[in-house]
Amino acid sequence: MQLKELHLVNFTNYSKEEVAFGKKITILVGENAQGKTNLLDAISYLSSFSGRRGRTDAQLVQEGTEHFQLQGIFLAKGNEHKLQITYYQGKKQIIFNEQEMKKVGEATGKLQAIFFSPDDLYLFKGAPAMRRSFLDHEVMQAAGDYYFHYEHYRKNLASCNAYLKQCLKKYARPDDLLLSVWLNKLAEHGTAIVEARLAMLRKLRPLARLAHRKMTEGKEEMEIVYVCSLVLEGEQLSKESFVAQLEASKEENRLRGMIMQGPHRDDLTLLINGKSAKEYASQGQHRTAVLALKLASLESIYAQTGEYPLLLLDDVLSELDAGRREQLMQLVNKKIQTIISCTGLELLQPELLAEADILPISQGKISLQV
Repeated sequence: MQLKELHLVNFTNYSKEEVAFGKKITILVGENAQGKTNLLDAISYLSSFSGRRGRTDAQLVQEGTEHFQLQGIFLAKGNEHKLQITYYQGKKQIIFNEQEMKKVGEATGKLQAIFFSPDDLYLFKGAPAMRRSFLDHEVMQAAGDYYFHYEHYRKNLASCNAYLKQCLKKYARPDDLLLSVWLNKLAEHGTAIVEARLAMLRKLRPLARLAHRKMTEGKEEMEIVYVCSLVLEGEQLSKESFVAQLEASKEENRLRGMIMQGPHRDDLTLLINGKSAKEYASQGQHRTAVLALKLASLESIYAQTGEYPLLLLDDVLSELDAGRREQLMQLVNKKIQTIISCTGLELLQPELLAEADILPISQGKISLQV
């Protein structure tokens, strides 16, 4: 997969910019807060249709304007495609190859990208929401119907929780019939979410273990465990079991004013040599494991599609030691279109710089190649 052009209008600090990507590696260089990350976020948005770091669509609109528009022209399996997203007053229009997509899920996975930022290095130390977000992004790129289940689950959960909180505030018992409608909807879409996450982990685990073994010269073994808030049957979850467990927890959820079981409460645990990484691993071990997981994501998408996704490296090289930088860049230099942001070029090898396009960025403006 290769991104050829990116067009931005009123996106974050970009009024209007066009970027052509010619070589396999592009380096965005500039001081902090100039727009390097925002440019990578724009590419990520074309892949995931949502903002990173918890930013809403409205927050991505440039201050003083009413809409933003992104357009990417890219090659996939030898064919050129155009993907355009326009956001205006709470509504999002997606046009793929001149045809409007009625649902976001129809366009999911068209342009695939893996984002790697310093925040990711704390993936297994941070909040569970970080790990769920990582896994959901991986699944969305591979399974077109996942976005449909994800959005319906999210909306039904919000409505159900709002109702439970209202009942709790009024000291009223929830209506069993009304509640059962929500529980069945949550079970329908929640089961699909859990099953898809487990299927993705089955693909990622062996790839991550292999990458991790190479980086640790066989001295360490990593394992990723899915921690489900519901009782699984092996590594499976049926809708009937989901409903039954929600029904059994109905009183607890009523007293808390929210649903406490489901994919919105699940987590991932990292084990290194059988021990919890969160409790026992060093910072270096954490970073090696996360890097192995990112490399596994690249290989997983390649195995499913026959093409590598784009790799977006947001100032991450400065956070890795020389050995890990070398392992990452060896892969990049050979196979994958990579867009790197950095504040300086000193950490990049001369031979890599010779093969790259270098784009200085300042105050939301992209200079000509130097």
